[in-house]
Amino acid sequence: MALAAAQVVDAIAARLAGTATTVTTKRFHPFTEADLRAWRVVPAGEAMDTSIDGTIEQHELGIECHGYVRALDDVDDALSDMAAAGLTAIHAVQAGNFTVRTASIERRFTPDGEAATAEVVLALTSNFATATAAPEVLL
Repeated sequence: MALAAAQVVDAIAARLAGTATTVTTKRFHPFTEADLRAWRVVPAGEAMDTSIDGTIEQHELGIECHGYVRALDDVDDALSDMAAAGLTAIHAVQAGNFTVRTASIERRFTPDGEAATAEVVLALTSNFATATAAPEVLL
């Protein structure tokens, strides 16, 4: 079984499934124009704090959701629409054994100024707990 952090990333990716043509958790998965709108959901960083008795670990996981769009007109609107759809899907469900909050939204454009392809990054923070002896089990 995968680490709990990987399970949280997979759950976030599953929430995004209806908002884009392609959703992946593979960091180096190339996208073609036919794949766009696309989300790439990856872990960023993870901090842990162990309980006094050493049996429980509280995790704070950074997650980046990279959204890619192609738009010939109004690329900013396309990015805003994608971010809104993604955040709505992510936050529609808060039940379960982890929480998610939005930390920031960043917009990126190709360095040569071509406005056809752009990226929005939703930076999320998730909190969850695991047993110290079972890092793959969400509590």
